[in-house]
Amino acid sequence: MPSTLTGQKTFLQVQAELGSQILGTQGGTSPYFDTTTRPTLAEVKTMINDAYREVCSYRPWWFLYQEFSFSTVAGQTTPYDVDLTAEQVQWMTIPAQQLKLSWMAMSDWRVIYPGGYTNMANMLPTFYIPAPPDATTNGLQFYLGPGPADAVYSVSYGAKLRIADMSANGDTPLIRPEWQDIYILLAKAKIFDWLGDMTRFAETMQRYDRRIVEMWKFDQETEESSWRMRDTLSEMAYSPYTDVNRALFVPFGR
Repeated sequence: MPSTLTGQKTFLQVQAELGSQILGTQGGTSPYFDTTTRPTLAEVKTMINDAYREVCSYRPWWFLYQEFSFSTVAGQTTPYDVDLTAEQVQWMTIPAQQLKLSWMAMSDWRVIYPGGYTNMANMLPTFYIPAPPDATTNGLQFYLGPGPADAVYSVSYGAKLRIADMSANGDTPLIRPEWQDIYILLAKAKIFDWLGDMTRFAETMQRYDRRIVEMWKFDQETEESSWRMRDTLSEMAYSPYTDVNRALFVPFGR
């Protein structure tokens, strides 16, 4: 789970807020929802996570992408693990070498290099190959090729983050604090729908629709600003002999 930012509500706080606004509270900060009265606390937790996942899946939000890095080991022939929060790797580079690694399918690697690393000398990696996920953690893994790395390199990569359900009381979402009311509104609407309170369901959905459009516009402006910044950096870094910088400055998901 991500670290808690200032103003960000925890999973327990969201449960308490919904309980207070929808059903009232039973003293203190404990949620009104319990294990017997329906919707039960377990059902409400499911609706909160459903709302959270639905909002995160609405579009490829900018906040769902993050940059990581790992170091190679000279001569390593086993795949490299990436961060467990990564759901999909978008790109890989070796910044110190001004090198963007190309993606290659495992099937292509097996055809082009039938022996894999066999009889391949250690060398500077130029592409990365997705390997089967780790059998224990289910984390993503990648080979570097065509041969094992010949030195220690710092490999940077951009990844789309996994959207994990919140379960512990202190868990927080990937959504930033200024937009967290959006998934809470959707969770509230789901509860009103479950209760059959269609008047409050419709009112809450209207507020949700308005807010998610506002976040969409903000996210679009953020992405476009990043494009402009990267284009400017590309022009500043351009060399008449090589234009690898332009290839490196590619936003996530592109």
